[in-house]
Amino acid sequence: MKKIPLYSKIIDELKERIRTGDFEYDVPFVTEEKITKEYNVSRITAIRALDELEKIGVIYIVFSTLCQAILIL
Repeated sequence: MKKIPLYSKIIDELKERIRTGDFEYDVPFVTEEKITKEYNVSRITAIRALDELEKIGVIYIVFSTLCQAILIL
């Protein structure tokens, strides 16, 4: 049985939270720091999850003092 990567589990959970309305459209909803604390993962894992969500068109990332992901669906 193949082990599912942690970043993939985070992506699935965030997509479900988006689907159920936990986040508003076009409003910052999560940062790298928030993911690292909430899921107890490394910054690299948080970045990978956000990058993958951006690649599939769920969010766009705004770089400022904090990396914020904005919901676009």
